[in-house]
Amino acid sequence: MSFSFDSQVDRKKVIATRFYESKDDPSKLVTNLKNEGLFLKNNKVICIKTSDKKSDFEKNGFNILCLGESNKFIEFSLQYPKGREINLPKKSISLDLNILIDLGKLWNNTYSGNSEDFFQFLEYIKREYEIVNSSALHENSQKIIDFSNSKHRIKLKTELLAYKQLLKTDVSQIHHFNKTLISIEDKIDIDKQLYKLFSDEIIPEYKRLLVVQCLFLKAYMLCHYSSKNPEEKIDELINYSLSVLKVFLDYELLLIYWYFKDENVTRSAFRKMKPQKKSPDKLVNDICNTAWDIFHFRNLEEAFVRSVVKNDLIATCFASKDKQYREFLNLNPIQFIVIQDDTYLPWRHIKLQDVVKISEENWKEYCTGETLRNFHQTSIGYSYWEQTKESLIKEINEKHTLD
Repeated sequence: MSFSFDSQVDRKKVIATRFYESKDDPSKLVTNLKNEGLFLKNNKVICIKTSDKKSDFEKNGFNILCLGESNKFIEFSLQYPKGREINLPKKSISLDLNILIDLGKLWNNTYSGNSEDFFQFLEYIKREYEIVNSSALHENSQKIIDFSNSKHRIKLKTELLAYKQLLKTDVSQIHHFNKTLISIEDKIDIDKQLYKLFSDEIIPEYKRLLVVQCLFLKAYMLCHYSSKNPEEKIDELINYSLSVLKVFLDYELLLIYWYFKDENVTRSAFRKMKPQKKSPDKLVNDICNTAWDIFHFRNLEEAFVRSVVKNDLIATCFASKDKQYREFLNLNPIQFIVIQDDTYLPWRHIKLQDVVKISEENWKEYCTGETLRNFHQTSIGYSYWEQTKESLIKEINEKHTLD
């Protein structure tokens, strides 16, 4: 989800459409777009090469997922109009919550799996990647549970401690990382970080996460409490997204449309968004966690684009034990990314408009309301979406109680 001025968004869409239509031979496209005044100095198109290799490392359930189908890219720009392969000298990796939880158990000597396999995995990522600050820490802190629960706080502190030591430990000492003595300074720093996690301080990307969570909460209600058919449901959701959330998230909307239709391709990926016999809090937590799943891929996009803009190219990856991430990744992978300044537009294999018939009313709002949406996204604080989320949760609780 990128925020930018209307003219920039329009230009990116035109460039993306042209690249998609000319993807078999884009070698002359940059020159043609330059002559039309479209391809300016601050435009780049990063094409993602297809690959049969889906992961750098897969063993005993550990997955390392990269952007699109691979981390091999071709850049098209005024400097490289015929394209050039990008060399990515750096690789970064963020950890999923399930890896973080197991890391805490390994540190605490309560890990139930094969610890040798886990140690080998940790050695691998320490050797091959820079381990970046994990959003899993924030995901854990924002669950719908009682934060005054001392057991949870102790568990999270253990995970934070293990994560910090993993960052500090040399790869040759991974097998002994949980035997390292913790300095007073480190303990104080960990207590400060823990305090921040349980305070009102939120990650900068949290606004985008809130929007996706609101979209998924609304989608759940339409899926289970509306008698409309999938086409009518997705049109209503698009209207809600444009008029209330002030965004148009074609990637998420297409996945949700398949969710409405209960397609095989998304049945497993959306398994958490089933009512079953759950408490309202558990249900809402699972819906929001599904939004987190999508959010991890959005973070990969954002981090990679930032590295391109800074000309400090980094291959951004994500480590998890959950197979459903592979499913999400394969559902509609990115083909290329159009970048202008620090804003971007990802272009995927399947476009929402090719699958869903968007009503004339929604299409008009989408085409004419871009400037207003961009202003709303950049000027409105977190509270707007937090209040929207709370309102949706309240509505789900009321409907769930009546079931």
